[in-house]
Amino acid sequence: MTIGYSRDVTKTAADLDREAFPHLGKRPSPQQPSEFGEEFDALVYQTFCTPMGKQLLYFMEKNMLLKAIWNPNQNEKLAYFYEGRNNLVRLFKERMEVFSEGK
Repeated sequence: MTIGYSRDVTKTAADLDREAFPHLGKRPSPQQPSEFGEEFDALVYQTFCTPMGKQLLYFMEKNMLLKAIWNPNQNEKLAYFYEGRNNLVRLFKERMEVFSEGK
């Protein structure tokens, strides 16, 4: 008699992530509209395609996106705040790339 549960041990963590989060790692095509509209994409592109905009996007990626969102000594509510901030940076990068590919 087996107690507990059985699981497929041949799957890697990356396989499990792909199954649980199928949208991760997939870039939207230029034909896929933004949920905010094409005007938003154009605004993001115009803002971040300038030298200062590129510098700002690099700064946000380096200082926000590539850092841990939480550590055990912090209040867990901060993790939600930091993840929301990171989502904005990801959104800007994604929409800028999609808009530039669609041009």
